[in-house]
Amino acid sequence: MSCPMISQRHQYCLSVVAPHLLSLLILLPLLAAPPTVNSQSNASSSTQTASILTLELAKPIEREITGGEVQAYNLSLKSDQFVHIDVDQRSIDLAVWIFDPTGKKISESDAFRVGEKEEVAMISETSGAYRVEVHTSFPKGPKGSYEINVTELRPATDRDKISNRAGTLIEEAFALERKQNKEDWQKAREKYEQALPLWQSINDLTWEANTLYLIAGVYINLVEKQKAFDFGNRAVSVAEKAVKESTEDKRNNALKVQAWALDTLGEAHQQFGDRKKAVEIFNQALSIRKQVKDRPGTIVTLNNLAITYQSMGEPRKSLEMLIEINGLLQGMGDRAKESSFLNNICVIHENIAEYKKALDYCNQSLSIRRELNDERGEAPIFNSMGNVYGAMGQYEHALDSYTQSRVLYEKYGNDNGQAIEFNNLGWLYSALGDYEKAIELYNKALDIFRKQDNQFRQGNTLNNIAVNYADLGDFKKSLEFNQEALKFRIAAKDIDGEATTYNNTAGCYSHLGEKQKALEYYKRSIEIHRTRNPRQLASSLRNIGDVYHELGDNQKATESLNESLEITRRIGDPSGEAATLSLLAQVERDQGKLLDAKLHIEAALASVESLRVSLKDRKLRTSFFASVRKYYEVYVDVLMRLHKENPAGGFDVAALKASENARARSLLESLIEASFEIGQGVDPTLVARERSLRQLISDKAETQVRLLSGSHTDEQAANMAKELDALTAEYDQVQTQIRQNNPRYAALTAPVSLSLQEIQSRLLDQDTLLIEYALGEGKSYMFLVAATSLKTFELPKRDDVERASRSVYDLVTASDRVVPNETIDQRNQRLDQADRDFPAAATTLSQMLLGPLATELKGKRLLLVSEGILQYVPFAALPDPSTQKSAGPNQTSQPLIANHEIISLPSASVLGVLRNEMKDRPRPPKTVAIFADPVFGVQDPRLNSNGKPQVVDDAALAQAGDIKRSAEESGLNSFPRLRFSRQEAEQIMRLVPRNNNLEALDFAASRSAATSPDLKQYRIVHFATHGLINSRHSDLSGIVLSLVDQQGKPQNGFLRLYDIYNMNLSAELVVLSACQTALGKDIKGEGLVGLTRAFMYAGASRVVASLWRTEDRATAVLMDRFYESMLTNGMSPAAALRKAQIGMWQDKRWKQPRYWAAFTLQGEWK
Repeated sequence: MSCPMISQRHQYCLSVVAPHLLSLLILLPLLAAPPTVNSQSNASSSTQTASILTLELAKPIEREITGGEVQAYNLSLKSDQFVHIDVDQRSIDLAVWIFDPTGKKISESDAFRVGEKEEVAMISETSGAYRVEVHTSFPKGPKGSYEINVTELRPATDRDKISNRAGTLIEEAFALERKQNKEDWQKAREKYEQALPLWQSINDLTWEANTLYLIAGVYINLVEKQKAFDFGNRAVSVAEKAVKESTEDKRNNALKVQAWALDTLGEAHQQFGDRKKAVEIFNQALSIRKQVKDRPGTIVTLNNLAITYQSMGEPRKSLEMLIEINGLLQGMGDRAKESSFLNNICVIHENIAEYKKALDYCNQSLSIRRELNDERGEAPIFNSMGNVYGAMGQYEHALDSYTQSRVLYEKYGNDNGQAIEFNNLGWLYSALGDYEKAIELYNKALDIFRKQDNQFRQGNTLNNIAVNYADLGDFKKSLEFNQEALKFRIAAKDIDGEATTYNNTAGCYSHLGEKQKALEYYKRSIEIHRTRNPRQLASSLRNIGDVYHELGDNQKATESLNESLEITRRIGDPSGEAATLSLLAQVERDQGKLLDAKLHIEAALASVESLRVSLKDRKLRTSFFASVRKYYEVYVDVLMRLHKENPAGGFDVAALKASENARARSLLESLIEASFEIGQGVDPTLVARERSLRQLISDKAETQVRLLSGSHTDEQAANMAKELDALTAEYDQVQTQIRQNNPRYAALTAPVSLSLQEIQSRLLDQDTLLIEYALGEGKSYMFLVAATSLKTFELPKRDDVERASRSVYDLVTASDRVVPNETIDQRNQRLDQADRDFPAAATTLSQMLLGPLATELKGKRLLLVSEGILQYVPFAALPDPSTQKSAGPNQTSQPLIANHEIISLPSASVLGVLRNEMKDRPRPPKTVAIFADPVFGVQDPRLNSNGKPQVVDDAALAQAGDIKRSAEESGLNSFPRLRFSRQEAEQIMRLVPRNNNLEALDFAASRSAATSPDLKQYRIVHFATHGLINSRHSDLSGIVLSLVDQQGKPQNGFLRLYDIYNMNLSAELVVLSACQTALGKDIKGEGLVGLTRAFMYAGASRVVASLWRTEDRATAVLMDRFYESMLTNGMSPAAALRKAQIGMWQDKRWKQPRYWAAFTLQGEWK
């Protein structure tokens, strides 16, 4: 069942043009100060023109100015004079600075844009020469022209002085607003509210209206809905009164203020959900703008309309507004505004799936911002580019763009921008299959949007969280989030979002078995999307097609899917196209149209392979491939059905190849990558940063574990996790940059899986069989490859296999579980019952997985390639199907290990790469390096008062029992001493000459010893200690070594995957006799990603590790037998492990599989 849901990115929609005041007369206080000579010596540091002109009343000066240039003027004033200066910004954006006679800067005005006037009014408190400087707002802007004019110069009145105080407050509020964060918005509001009664006291209606809509604008930013409406309506009312009472010469100015007030009120309705009302109000403002021929203001109102139409799901109307704006901008010379509207056009073209056009406009916009050196202005453009790249399936570029945007928003303190990028990064990780990471990012965004009470954004983010819970298979939880999201979307009148949530709600109902409800909701979604969003229309059509298919209505399914396919191809959505092709293939498969199904699923796979190869980040490739692995499952199923119809057609061979292509791809690439220096030819600073981050991560991870091991608050734990997340994210980015800059890396991203002939000739001999499992939704398959033959078998569906496998694993690992308040007797009874139940469960699973090929096994060596839960199955302990019939009624069947060597492989192709890498490598000169019995804390008895280790009496080893075992089961909470690991080490060391080996016990079992280059000299590297499996960040899993030194001081004792990946081993064998070291994070298409793979990457050709926590006495016995067979009797590791496990099985003390079947060998079998 597919029915994927639609997650949504947050866009800035269109860039908002900030409202500016009309006829801004800011009265600046000029403090009395004695005149000084050469006051010009305190001029600004910017480059000035040589000539300093003098300003006089009613004598305008027209000049040209270039970006970065400063033009200065002298202005002679007497004490207590009022002066009003206009700077008409004809084709360039300017700022006006004023300096008093001492050379002290007393004001800076930059309230208006190109086409408007910067207006400054002030009262001088001392006589002297004042300096007026004209600066360009953008230091790298092109040349433009302006006119500066002193329009009034007279003695100051009491009214002027009140305006002076009010103007000062407005200027201070402007400066605070420019910082764009909540705290400064609050401070700005306070300044505006202090100014308001001053304007009222002199009956200045125009400025009263100005101040009221400025306060409303602050409340919009603070997401305080009712106050925004209150002040917005008051502003409109006062502005209307100002128009009625204005004289003819001031009427135009009053009308412009009225238009600004209407624009602000319209923005409040737009932001808080009533978009139809917003359009009505914006059109009123537009009518006034055009009446007074206010070109800059007309642009602002048209942009507001464009924003609103886009949020209403009417992108074509939005585009009409933007095209009209583009015409108005011609010849104005306002480069910053041009950039904003180019970005807006980019957004609309992305919205209507015209991606190439969108990128063209985004790049033009970004180019202008860089030309202006306006870093803050780049953030929304990167957001838009991330949206476009994401829609195009270019996820690496999308990640870079969103990350750059988020970093800029963080730098400039824009919480709302950060929240949007958290959401967008969540969408991206979701698209790549890392759903837990996506939910984490979405929740960061949701926290911010809730504080802002932003219904639109909350609805969007709740929708996305719902999608990811669905992807994790929790459809009830997903339905709850969808229902909550729908409430917000209806309240915000977000029609597009409403349609998306209908789609996603339908998906939940479909998976919960309510197909008719699913159809009802999909139809609602399709009806809305038909006239709005082609990308989401295609998704809903694809989903309803899937439901029709499940209901058996293949005609309607095909119609819906074909329409979806046409749309995805037209708009250039390769990911959506692949999903649709896969569903079409399933419909055709079930209709018996197998060749058509094969063509369609092959086209889908070609599409996703193209997307995958474009990702340079290894984690992103892995998670993306996991999200689309189902396509390979469909492909294998189609090929096997074709094989059934035509056994001689070679379809079984193709199915095996497809199965190999579907697994362990990232490991395959990593092993090839490990054969050469990935940092060669790369900027040394990147390589140095990678090493530095690796060390920082290791240290921080150690600190985290120590913190969690002791008393701590939730806040401390959360902060530590945040710091670690930030470091690992940066490390991944640096590694990606290294790969992108490596000229040889491109050749590594598409290694070719082995063919049947290559598997037979290079990996097998006459005594070895490859058994590869491919689990499927409807049925599963097994491939049996011998040196000269290929046979295939049909198995039950995945759910049946998983159920039987889980039963076996739960029984064999019963000793792992801690039951609260369980007594020793109760524990023993529970384990005895599990031991009694195990044979029946194991027999059922054996018959399911091995029964069909019982006659083929014949004592052969078995190479097992499994997936999913089969990776947890102890195949060695399953009854050998070839011996079950011969066993008497009171006899137990022999375990599979009794007659077969068993080797686990991530894929056959991985063994091929391992063998190729090892063939020319010289054999290390020394035999074994062993790390055992580390010191985990200051409470260890080996630390006495003088800091010297104490010898532990051998008799004390016998005290390690079930009480100790049940007291500690969590690898994060503390690390109990593994006393028998010392015995294990000593038993191994007695088999080899002391001078040819390394025995690192106690404090010597340290991280520094384990990461020493000298380890390359050993053929066998053995770790007898705790393993640490981090399922959230698999790269932070590791091995626990000594955590304190001989003086009891804490030290970094965690050998993490980051460390292991960078080890340079030549080991023929690495043995991890720690707990659960064969496990890791299970990723579809990759398998268990953890310690075993890390050691293979580091150079080990085979690894022995455990599937569950094993009793340390039993482990010591098994390892003694294993090494004796290998070192004394010269057996291969696979044969030696088999002999040791048979010996344990035949020993009454250790007969139960939980003591011996956990250990598996992965890698080379020879």
